[in-house]
Amino acid sequence: ALRKRAEKSRSSEAWRELGDALALWEGETNIDEAINAYKQALKIKPQDGDAQFRLGVCYHIRHDSKRRVSSDFQKAVNHWTFVRAIYLLHLIFTVIEY
Repeated sequence: ALRKRAEKSRSSEAWRELGDALALWEGETNIDEAINAYKQALKIKPQDGDAQFRLGVCYHIRHDSKRRVSSDFQKAVNHWTFVRAIYLLHLIFTVIEY
C-alpha cells in the first residue's frame, strides 16, 4: 500500500514513509529497498533532512551486515554531514531574520 501511494503521489514524504516502513519493520532484510525509497524521496526534494539522515542510517545498517558495500560507511557519513550543513544553514538564517 505504501509503495503504491509513493509511486502514485510522487511526493518526497510518501517515499520517505515507505523507506521508514521498510527500514523499521523489515530491517536488514529489505535495507536495499529502503535505500532506494529514500533515494527517490531525495530526487524529489534533495534538501529533505529527514530523508538524508535516514538514508545515512540505512547505509550504516548495510555496512554492518553481510551485504556490506565498501562505500557504505562513507556514504553514511556524507549524508549525515549534509544534514548538519542543512541544520546549520537553517540556524544562520533564523538568526539573520531577527
